[in-house]
Amino acid sequence: MAAEYQTAAQMLRHWATRTPDAPMLTLATTTLTWSQVYANAKRVSHALAAEGVVPGERVPFLDRNCIEYFEVFFGCALLGAVSVAVNWRLAPAEMAAILEDAQASVLFYGNEYNGAVKDMTPLVTSVRTWVPLEQLDDWRGAGVTDEPDDPGFAPSPDDVVTQLYTSGTAGLPKGAMISGRNISTILNEAIGIFHIGADTVSLVAMPLFHIGGTGWALSGMSRGGHSVIVRDIDPAVILGIIEEHRITETFVVPAVLMFLLATPELATTDVSSLRTVFYGASPISVDVLVRSMEALGCEFAQVYGLTETTGAITSLMPEDHDPDGPRAHLLRSAGRPFDHSELAFYRPRAA
Repeated sequence: MAAEYQTAAQMLRHWATRTPDAPMLTLATTTLTWSQVYANAKRVSHALAAEGVVPGERVPFLDRNCIEYFEVFFGCALLGAVSVAVNWRLAPAEMAAILEDAQASVLFYGNEYNGAVKDMTPLVTSVRTWVPLEQLDDWRGAGVTDEPDDPGFAPSPDDVVTQLYTSGTAGLPKGAMISGRNISTILNEAIGIFHIGADTVSLVAMPLFHIGGTGWALSGMSRGGHSVIVRDIDPAVILGIIEEHRITETFVVPAVLMFLLATPELATTDVSSLRTVFYGASPISVDVLVRSMEALGCEFAQVYGLTETTGAITSLMPEDHDPDGPRAHLLRSAGRPFDHSELAFYRPRAA
């Protein structure tokens, strides 16, 4: 059976209508419901339209993980604009190259990056409006009613929804154009492969400029669950969040697991709410994996993918994580390809 075509905007509209008062996003002491995020996203879409932004136009965002990122992401989706998450680890000249490559028109940025923006300004010709996040409420509220209409944009499967930039290991970062079909694949994988449910409380710890951040966040939201955002990786803080919010699923890189294992608070933190930890994006030693499984006491699943594939295309599922079984060697594997993935193995010719 063909998977249902789903969009990010459709997901927000659905859950904001069906469970308007359910928590959607939490960062530190701030929690917004599905209806609150939807209302703020509509205000963003109207303010973008007032700036002359049209469907297909690129709208970048520069800040660490935060709630505002999703308000802008969904605001773009409702209007048909294309959100662009900028890697905040880059030098200003590299950020400017991304803005110019995307021909970005409106840039949102956090106050930590005031200096980077000042350095970028002479290098960027496409951006016509620079919006500091500390002024976001005023910017999106200007001339907009208390209950703005939804622009109602519905992307076709081939329309670009968001543009994420690769690491640029062979030159400057390159923009991967993530389409409506790609987003739909994420939302379908969340249900069919990762078993995300309405009761999911997802920890969003990876940087949102990475597919492991934005892609995982959309996956965790897909059934109307609650997403708790981590702005910076602090192992003790992460453990506290797991206990306080009863986190059920998360995606992390192996380095985070190593940090958690080295954190004294792990011995006294209640992590019993965890159901599955998904990990990937870099190699992991069998020792770190087995010790993490023992310490966290939940299922583990490895995922492998690329920005260009919109995230995971293979997975080593929980049932294959058996360090004492006859197939313990599988712990060094990236697993099996998903049913909708086709893999080809390249063998270089002998010299």
